[in-house]
Amino acid sequence: MAGQVVGWRAKERSRRLSRLRFRIAREIHAGYVGRTLDVLTTEPGKAGTTLGRTDSYKQVVLPSEEPIGDWRTARIVEGREADLVGELI
Repeated sequence: MAGQVVGWRAKERSRRLSRLRFRIAREIHAGYVGRTLDVLTTEPGKAGTTLGRTDSYKQVVLPSEEPIGDWRTARIVEGREADLVGELI
C-alpha cells in the first residue's frame, strides 16, 4: 500500500515511543516519593502484597496482605514505570 510505513520502521518507532513513555512515567512517579497518600485496597498482589489505588487512580503496591476495599495510609517509597510502592504508616 502506498505511503504505508514498512514493518521494521513501525516496530522501531513503537520501541522508541515505549521507552519515552516509560521514562516519562518514571519521572512523574518519582515526584510521588516521600508523599503520604490514602490508598484504597483493590486486589491481592504478588508474593504477599496488596494493590491499591489513590484518589487520582495511581496504582500503589503495599508490602503486606490487606483486606480488600479498605483505605490505608501509605508513604510512597519508590516510583516505578507502572506503579508506586508504598509503606504503611
